[in-house]
Amino acid sequence: MAYKLPINWRETIKEQEASGKSVGSFCKEKGIRKNTFYFNRKKIRESGFIEIKKSACEKTAEPVIVKWRGYTVILGKGFCKETLNEVLNILEERQCL
Repeated sequence: MAYKLPINWRETIKEQEASGKSVGSFCKEKGIRKNTFYFNRKKIRESGFIEIKKSACEKTAEPVIVKWRGYTVILGKGFCKETLNEVLNILEERQCL
């Protein structure tokens, strides 16, 4: 029996969405069971956690509190402006979930 590496579901879901393929064809191509894909996608969407990658960037001079569509994001002084933009983009995307 061949060993399979663990799947990074967040990346796999992003890859499927970017592919333009149906979940069925994407899963068939990747050797993933459709119900497993749907289960993990639902679990991630309901988790409330948002993954943000750190990068070198310009920092905010003051703390920032963002309240938007039921979300509250509190960012301390020196928070990365590019990451703030990424957070807002993610929140915008989540309204469709």
